[in-house]
Amino acid sequence: MGAWGWEWIFYVNIPVGVIGFILAQRLLPTFATTAGKLDTVGVVLSGADLLLVVFGVQEGATYDWGTISGPITIWSVIAIGLVFLIAFVIWEARQGEHALMPLHLFRDRGFAGSSQFGV
Repeated sequence: MGAWGWEWIFYVNIPVGVIGFILAQRLLPTFATTAGKLDTVGVVLSGADLLLVVFGVQEGATYDWGTISGPITIWSVIAIGLVFLIAFVIWEARQGEHALMPLHLFRDRGFAGSSQFGV
């Protein structure tokens, strides 16, 4: 037993995972699926706004909340990210059932509260 390090405890997950997979295959119901289209514009807008806002907030102190390079500042990066966020919300409002983030979900207080956007 001395040759085995503490890392071996994580191998217990292999049989647990295999058993879980087998039980899921046997016990979980199968649901009908429908082909949907990917909201590519929504993905790009969402990715851009998250990238810019998170980068601005995360790296703000690194650049002393000022200039990154040339005319690009932390605040301009965050502002452009917020513009992309507004564009994302407008785009998603027009997509109906094919929206990446259906905005009608925010009418539900439980969803809105758990998503940290408030009610």
